Order: sequence, then structure tokens, then C-alpha cells
Amino acid sequence: MDLSVALIIAASFAILCTFHIGKRILTIDFSEYSSKNSKKAKLERLLVKKGTPLDLNPKS
Repeated sequence: MDLSVALIIAASFAILCTFHIGKRILTIDFSEYSSKNSKKAKLERLLVKKGTPLDLNPKS
């Protein structure tokens, strides 16, 4: 086994281990970016609660 092959194997193993450990440590929560938290969605919910004529989905 050449030195270059050994270095490639070691580097790929290190990358895989780093990815696996990082995946277990980091849990990314994208729920704060969902539409229910956006300003437009909040405005629409407020308009629905008030029952204004600007309501996009009128109840009646």
C-alpha cells in the first residue's frame, strides 16, 4: 500500500467519522423558518381573528 493510498483512506475515514459525529451532535431545527412564523402568516392570522374585510379567507 502506497503512502498516497493510505492517506486517502485515512482522510475518507476522518471525513466519515466527522460527518457521523456532527450529525449526532447537531440537530438543526428549521421550524422557526416555516410559514407559520413568518410576518405575512402572522398578519394573516391576526386579520382572520379580527374578521376584517381584508381577510384572505373569510369564514362566512
